[in-house]
Amino acid sequence: MPILQRFPIRIAALIDSFDQPQDVYRHMAPQFWRGNDLEFQIGILRDNQPIDISNLSAIHLAIKVLNADGTAPSGQQPNLMIGHDRVPQNIGLSDWKNGSQQHATVHFSAEESAIPAGHYWLSIWATTQDTPEKVLTLSAGHIRVLENGGLSLAAPEPQKLYYDAETCDARYLLKEDDVTSLIDAAALRSSLELGTLAEQDADAVSISGHVDITSGSIAQISDLSIADGGTGASTATDAFQNLSPLTTKGDLLSSDGSSHGQRLAVGTEGQVLCAHPAASQGLAWVTRPGQLLARQNVSTSTAGVDFLQIFDAAKFHHYKLHVRHNTRSPVDSRMQLLLGASSPGAIPWLENAADYRWQTYDIRGKTIRAESTADIGELPYFPLGNSSESYRAGDGFLHLNIDIWNDGIAGHAVAVAAVAHYLWVSKANHDSGMGHYWGTYLNSGGDVVDSLRFQSADGGSISGGSYSIYGIE
Repeated sequence: MPILQRFPIRIAALIDSFDQPQDVYRHMAPQFWRGNDLEFQIGILRDNQPIDISNLSAIHLAIKVLNADGTAPSGQQPNLMIGHDRVPQNIGLSDWKNGSQQHATVHFSAEESAIPAGHYWLSIWATTQDTPEKVLTLSAGHIRVLENGGLSLAAPEPQKLYYDAETCDARYLLKEDDVTSLIDAAALRSSLELGTLAEQDADAVSISGHVDITSGSIAQISDLSIADGGTGASTATDAFQNLSPLTTKGDLLSSDGSSHGQRLAVGTEGQVLCAHPAASQGLAWVTRPGQLLARQNVSTSTAGVDFLQIFDAAKFHHYKLHVRHNTRSPVDSRMQLLLGASSPGAIPWLENAADYRWQTYDIRGKTIRAESTADIGELPYFPLGNSSESYRAGDGFLHLNIDIWNDGIAGHAVAVAAVAHYLWVSKANHDSGMGHYWGTYLNSGGDVVDSLRFQSADGGSISGGSYSIYGIE
């Protein structure tokens, strides 16, 4: 038998429509009683099917006041309630329908939901894992808050605990008076444990025993050493430097869990700081996924774009080469990838055609063309397009996303998979095209493959475009 811990509101966000968000439990626009612990269960659907959200980093939910005329509020309107789920999960249709799972769960306490009863605006959006991240609105519409008739969670009226003027005069000294106006000033000084200090000359004060100083300042005192509980310095900057355990540019101050501050040494270039419970200080420098390794922008004609010693097996085994707005001369030239293995003073390109195995699959308009090494012989390297000029990005931009898997071990094969989008232009005819190209470098020579070249397969040149390579994991 289920246990009710929070008031559930299960919302279907239909991203293929602008429909009002629906509470699937109650088949109506969402509403809740104010001053209740709430659980928003969010599912993201297209064609009434849960979508794949593996590219999302978080799902957010907010409630705002409507405009005076009842329309949706502006972006500057403050949030009355806001929450998020930073660990969204993929779900199946059956799990969504039976209510056992949802893409995201957002909780609000009774105090957070104790807003005045009325009509409000509900918005649900997501942020992606891209760099920089993207923001995607999933659903928005009206939500109603009902008065529960019971617990209000409103702040109580303050209690009137105060002294009147007569009581104050009897208990406290007036600010315009001094201690001598009291009946027995000496007795008062003794009760305050001032001793003879209050009677000494301000320019020649003798202090013995323990003294607490909570305000003011003390001058003409020598710097107190660290061994005696001081800092050994007379300025705040020097005091910090004397006490700081930091030694190297980029060092951080962290805790070892036993109330002791410790130096956390700076990481290497490109690393990021992550929580690491197993580390002595709970933090560790790690190589981040999705790291940009190199970028080249081409604006003048060149034979190829080289990424030398770009593969580093100590950090990554998976790489992505993004090609944007590639142009060629001649315009119907076919592009290709060539691998390389470094040696002292040179980059020997791996040009043994028999080591390259590949397949291509292009769709232009309504027609399809497929080829492989077995169809037309061993065309050198990895071709990124078919042999027919009618199935290439003739006189149009070519965009490519290319995955490369290389573990950097001598003799291991290297795998390549690419997706292309292009425009084929011939006089007045224009067709949108796409292609899938994949293959394997057999590495029969047992090389350590660490370099990459993007070039023309037909003796042409590259005349423009942006070329970026990333380490993924």
